[in-house]
Amino acid sequence: MESFGAEEGGVKEDAEENGAQMAANIQTAGSEFGVGFLLETIMVKFRLLVLQLLLLVWTSQGRAQFARTEHKQIVDAGGKALLVRATNLGNWLVPEGYMWLFEGCPQAPAEIGALLLELLGPEASAAFWQ
Repeated sequence: MESFGAEEGGVKEDAEENGAQMAANIQTAGSEFGVGFLLETIMVKFRLLVLQLLLLVWTSQGRAQFARTEHKQIVDAGGKALLVRATNLGNWLVPEGYMWLFEGCPQAPAEIGALLLELLGPEASAAFWQ
């Protein structure tokens, strides 16, 4: 039994030494291999940078001057009427039912083309679309 107790004490000492060595290896791994605490420092700095950028954007929005609407008019920051001149070429010259004020009739471009073909005939319909 005494030999068993001696071995048990030896195992405990080995475990303590191995644990101490592992702790030392973990502490030096961060500085030696560039991981660990260095990565945490970089992440903290990155998060602070993002926070600063968000605060900058948020505070600059409060001082910005934008156009707004007053009833049916668009006005600038001073309240003066703003005349907007623009061109929208998206789907230009595509006939749609709301443009023709159709109610319960053709709404799609193909349906409108078919209706004009039926009402005007092929020659007049082709001339209309030119």
